[in-house]
Amino acid sequence: HIPPGRMMLKALWSPRHAFALMGREGLCRSLWRRWHGTQPVGEKRIEWLLQPGEGLYGYHWLHEPCDFLHATNVAVEEAHAQLASMLDRNVPSVQDIYGLDAMSLALCTVADAASATIVLHSDVEWKKAAREARECVGQCMEQLNTCVPLYHRIRRCVASKAFESMTEEQREVLLSLMREMEESGIALPDADRKAYVTLCGEVLALETQFVAD
Repeated sequence: HIPPGRMMLKALWSPRHAFALMGREGLCRSLWRRWHGTQPVGEKRIEWLLQPGEGLYGYHWLHEPCDFLHATNVAVEEAHAQLASMLDRNVPSVQDIYGLDAMSLALCTVADAASATIVLHSDVEWKKAAREARECVGQCMEQLNTCVPLYHRIRRCVASKAFESMTEEQREVLLSLMREMEESGIALPDADRKAYVTLCGEVLALETQFVAD
């Protein structure tokens, strides 16, 4: 079962090869270099992101601005891991739905916290870290929504026997995401798709700056 609101990778905002560097690649590479903590791996990434605690907004991982950098890296790695797992499976199945949901959950958890901080927090350093996190996560969403291997995987799933046995909600998740990817120019040449992702990243950065200011 997929909870409403976490069905598509673009559910959070709009103006959005499996392991391509995030747009503004210098930013996302620097996020990890600037963190020196312990990195959760495997299934523990989702558990780590969702674990409650005494940090900001009830997240155990959010106590100071640099924590956004760590959480962003965890979320992006989780999205990459779920995508790789999906593409490695030979036969499409309902597990693809769960993989998409895990991608969305990881990315939206960090983006929600970042968006709230941009709007509500008064400290400049907190706002800056939140903006970086939101932009990087948003760019990751854009790249997933223009990922050709992922699009072909979803099409295979829609055309498979497994699709017929899925619930109405699960089928709608796949169909909606497929339409969303088509509207995002999935059929464009590689260079044009990359240009689209870059432009979306620039728009998101301007949106974030406008909200913060």
